[in-house]
Amino acid sequence: TLFPTRRSSDLGSRNGGKCEFCGDADATATDHLETTISEVADAVLEGEMTFEQADQAANNEGNAADSCTSCNSSKGTKKVGAGFKPKKLSQRLKEKLKQD
Repeated sequence: TLFPTRRSSDLGSRNGGKCEFCGDADATATDHLETTISEVADAVLEGEMTFEQADQAANNEGNAADSCTSCNSSKGTKKVGAGFKPKKLSQRLKEKLKQD
């Protein structure tokens, strides 16, 4: 992967081990919330940011959400509320997305 998610040790720590998008299934992946991998990859290719800046933008703790396989696959590169409608957002994500 071009920008691997480095915080796999945090997986499951954000919502009691459950997916932050549906609340039902066990979290098996870390998903990117607002800054997607495709966005930062394009920015690097266009010379708008360095690889290091892109890695930080995509993989910072505030951009991470615990996700089950189904929600991660359904979300893809879409953003929450803009193409991806989660079944049940975790309280942490509700608060985070409300601030932004």
